[in-house]
Amino acid sequence: MNTAAEEYAVLGSSTVVDYPRSRVQPEDDTVDYSDLLVRVRDHAYPQLKDELRLEDRTDIASQSTKRTIFFGSNHPDHPKPLKYTMDPQIEEEGLVHYKLDLWQAESEQDTVLREFLRDQAEQLDGYSLTENYASGMSVVERELEVGVGDVEIVALAQELVDLVTIVHSAAVEEFRDHDAF
Repeated sequence: MNTAAEEYAVLGSSTVVDYPRSRVQPEDDTVDYSDLLVRVRDHAYPQLKDELRLEDRTDIASQSTKRTIFFGSNHPDHPKPLKYTMDPQIEEEGLVHYKLDLWQAESEQDTVLREFLRDQAEQLDGYSLTENYASGMSVVERELEVGVGDVEIVALAQELVDLVTIVHSAAVEEFRDHDAF
């Protein structure tokens, strides 16, 4: 008489996986700049809070911001669509991008703000119009070379403060009684 073990053959195998865990992790190669951004924010905030009428440091960047500082002004005469941006690409490109962006501008606002920013680009040392300044979100930009081991928080923050201070005061003056805003 045959037993169950004699009637059925069983085949088994095992595979040893011997390679780095990173090969099975999700491929998210986005660099986390949250520490850098918070340190820049903390340095810039005291210099910008009164002029931009910011209520809290998080008006510039939250603790969880990982890639970019992107903010506007709470000043009543400042155009809401005009935003100030710092986008570090230090590990990827060896650069930090400082930008003047337009976010959700209505048609008339878009036209007058692009003209205003074109004039600003001519007056700001080291800044120029972006390739797609006529239609893209980013209108004016400066690329600052920064090596991975050469990050100076105070210098990065001061560049942002200088950009915001110059453009903010000009924007408030230019658009104080403008019909588009």
